[in-house]
Amino acid sequence: MAEKWYVNLVQTDKLENAGMEYKISIAAKNWGFKNLQSTSKDSMEVEWKLDVKADSVKSTELTIPQKPLAHDSTVADKNNDFLNVLKLPHSGGDLFTVKAKTKSANDYTDIAELETWRRIYYSFFT
Repeated sequence: MAEKWYVNLVQTDKLENAGMEYKISIAAKNWGFKNLQSTSKDSMEVEWKLDVKADSVKSTELTIPQKPLAHDSTVADKNNDFLNVLKLPHSGGDLFTVKAKTKSANDYTDIAELETWRRIYYSFFT
């Protein structure tokens, strides 16, 4: 099930699933890189892919930014994590699946799935 992500709200301590960017982190040890010191930097690269699904609109009408993922591939940082950032559109209703794979792998693995929402507030006056 996709995580709800509110694109029109600011991220706070009480509301963590909000904002225009979704930060993604994968621990290198979870990808089979056990002895990171003896592994060459080239083989420690992760390739990223984004699948976008929007049932309510045609794919040509999606409002995603020109380059929604900050990086097409990344290497492990000093904490041995692979990091990326997904830039989200202003509109809600899109379903994003972030996938990643190591250079040696054949298939991508689903890392995160989120659906963009907009929270609307209104008041009645009588």
